[in-house]
Amino acid sequence: MEKRRHPRYAVEYAGSFLGNAINSPGLILNLSTAGCRASSESMIRQDALLRVLIDVPRFSTPIQVDRAIVRWSSGKEFGLEFTGIPADDEQRLQDLMSAIKATEAS
Repeated sequence: MEKRRHPRYAVEYAGSFLGNAINSPGLILNLSTAGCRASSESMIRQDALLRVLIDVPRFSTPIQVDRAIVRWSSGKEFGLEFTGIPADDEQRLQDLMSAIKATEAS
């Protein structure tokens, strides 16, 4: 069984995926500080570079990931590795993951 370095948590947040000839809304299905699994109506190919906006209801603005690499793609779902996040958004993502972890533990 594969053990991830960063735990992933099931979520359902609106997301936007922007890249070369890609401008698509979708859903974030699971999330970690290092990446996510997502779905979109657009076909997102493996190895694509994307900018991702994650709309978390408790935040007034979306979490912005400036650079994410599509590591796998299957139908409408795909996996992203986050490789570039502004410091403020990285801190908000870490705070969100801590809050989700605390909620699941209780």
